[in-house]
This record gives sequence, C-alpha cells and structure tokens, in this order.
Amino acid sequence: MFKKTAILSLMLLFTAGCSLQTTDNEDQSERVEETVDPIDLRVAGIGDSLTEGIGDESDKGGYQENLLSLLEKNEDVANVEFSHLGKKGLSSSGLVERMENGSIEPIVKDADAIIITIGGNDIMNTAKKNYKNLKKQQFDDQLEAFSENVTYIINGISEINGDADIYLVGLYNPFEPLVSSIQEFEDIMNNWNNRIESIDRDNEHVHYVEISPYFRNKTDSLIYEEDFFHPNAAGYSIMGEEIYKAIETYTIPRLLEG
Repeated sequence: MFKKTAILSLMLLFTAGCSLQTTDNEDQSERVEETVDPIDLRVAGIGDSLTEGIGDESDKGGYQENLLSLLEKNEDVANVEFSHLGKKGLSSSGLVERMENGSIEPIVKDADAIIITIGGNDIMNTAKKNYKNLKKQQFDDQLEAFSENVTYIINGISEINGDADIYLVGLYNPFEPLVSSIQEFEDIMNNWNNRIESIDRDNEHVHYVEISPYFRNKTDSLIYEEDFFHPNAAGYSIMGEEIYKAIETYTIPRLLEG
C-alpha cells in the first residue's frame, strides 16, 4: 500500500511539473507575441513664425530641435521624419489661403502627426490696427474670424489626411511687460486659448497643446529679447517638450496598435 501511494504521489508531482512548465512556455510565447516593433513616425509642422523658429538664437529650428531629440530617444520610435512650412507674419487667414492654393497638401498628406502654430499674428494685427484705442471687444470680434479659419483649416487637412493627429499649439502672452495698462489682456489670451481648446473637443483627432502657463511671469527668460514677441531657445525647448508629451500620448500608441 505504501509503495502504491508513493508511486502515485511521484506521478502527480511529475504531472504538475509538466503542467507548470507548459504554462511557463505558453506565457513566454505570449510575451514574445506581444512584442511590438518600433514605428516610423512622420511629423509635419505648419503655421506662422513659431513653426519657422524665429527667435531661436541657437538657430536650431525652434521647437523642433527638442521635439526631435525626445522622439529619437523614445524606444517605440525607430525613425522620425520632420517637414515644415512656416512663415513669419502668417495669420489664420493666410493659412487658409495656403490651404486653398494647395501648398499645404504636400506637407501633411503622409504625416502621422501635424503640428499647427497660428493665432499670434491675428492678435498682433488687431493690436496694431487699434493701438490708439484698444478695447477687448476688438479682440473678441477677431476671435470669431480666427475660429472659423482654424475650423476650415482642420476640415481641409482631414480631407487630405483623415488618419493624422492634429496638434493645435495654444497661445502665450508675450506682452506682459508692455500692456500692463490693459487689465483685460490676460482674459483675452485665455478666451483665445479656450476657443482653441474647444476645437479639440469637437474632433477626436485634434489635440490642444497648452503652453501659456510656462510663459506666464517668465517672459524675461523665455522671450527673444530682440523683438519681445517670439520665444527664445529656452521658450522653444518648452514648446517642443509639451508637443512631445502630446504625441507620446496620442500618436505613438495609435501607430503601435496598428
């Protein structure tokens, strides 16, 4: 009886061992199958002088230097291609013209992520036009035209490339030291950023990139001292990092999922 019991116990242990080994092998097999190859990422930037990198005293392309550096360090990204079409002084109406004349299409048609910087010149042009008698209502009126233009641009890009994620970079207030007499100016900037963010909520492929909190009360260290308007290298570095965080959150996971 003892021998039979001992033999039975040994058989059960052997069977259990085989079962555990099989399970371990299956788990390892599943882990191998779950491994995902790094992606090739195509990024496009369109818009105003912030896309062009004006103000970057290091002359390394503005936000794109830090953005590309961070993307290249990401283990999920094998290769990064970046193309851009930026123009100093471009307003939202000017970007609409570029959309209509076809100059944007070659930049965005194959992109996985499209970054748009626009709106600063809309505000600047309003300020210049009414500098003798600035009122908040003037900026509110221009905001409506700006919103229509941006919506038109996004719809146009979506028709060209419906799969891409579109990143709308918010506005910052470079005028803090210059417009302290206009108490409503911070409200104006907030209204514009809120409108840009609302466009994000209307389209699952559109994402708002907020940068204004980083520039608030820090214009002396983040704004290009030659014009007191554009970011300097440090300001662009912050922009690049915030854009990277957004791409890491939305575009990279989407592409990894296939």
